Amino acid sequence: MKDCLALLLKGAVDMGTVCYTVVNGEVLSENRGGVKRDYLPDTQGNTKGATL
Repeated sequence: MKDCLALLLKGAVDMGTVCYTVVNGEVLSENRGGVKRDYLPDTQGNTKGATL
């Protein structure tokens, strides 16, 4: 994630790039064109929503 964030801050990544934060196989958030979204899991570990 640090590499992707550095590229986004430098403007080296175009709008079509998506960076995901994954811990222990669970997707926690995404950064899509500089817009960060956090995923909301349900009790079974499925993604039920996203927040900005």
